[in-house]
Amino acid sequence: MSSTLLNSISIYLASLFVLSSCFDYSRQPEAIIKDTLDPVMIPTHEIWEFSMAFSDSTRVRALLKAGKARVFESRNETLLDSNVFVQFMNARSKPAGYLTAKSATINEKTRDMFAKGNVFVRSDSTNTILTTSSLMWKEEERQFYTKDRIHIQTPTEIIDGYGMESDIWLKNYRIFKVSGTKVIE
Repeated sequence: MSSTLLNSISIYLASLFVLSSCFDYSRQPEAIIKDTLDPVMIPTHEIWEFSMAFSDSTRVRALLKAGKARVFESRNETLLDSNVFVQFMNARSKPAGYLTAKSATINEKTRDMFAKGNVFVRSDSTNTILTTSSLMWKEEERQFYTKDRIHIQTPTEIIDGYGMESDIWLKNYRIFKVSGTKVIE
């Protein structure tokens, strides 16, 4: 090797040594790690083939089933999907009607339920059927409520409209905007 090349390498190595000795290793920047998952979005529990009974002190009021339930304790919310089925019970804890929907959300504080996707309600006591795209069950008022398009069929008539509220048995209901009726003979 030529002496010029050796001098160049020596100068280069000496420069690296001087520069590295000037670097303060104790002041290295800390790595910033960002969580990619929001804890509020992660369910506390996930249950397949979910079923639950709702009761008061004297009787079973309803049975609830869904293909999957995800419980979010931090949000006080339960999400149900994969075919929601709710069986309503009468005062003697006997089946008296049911609701089906693609999915539902339950507010665990208020016990209100919002069902959506091909909602179908049948009352055995009045032989009445309700279909709509979404339906809210308000626990405190013990009523169904929706602003969406509805279709109600009773033994004597068919009613179409937009929005309604009703008791659980579809006996006492109020339709906000009727768009059509048909008498069944």
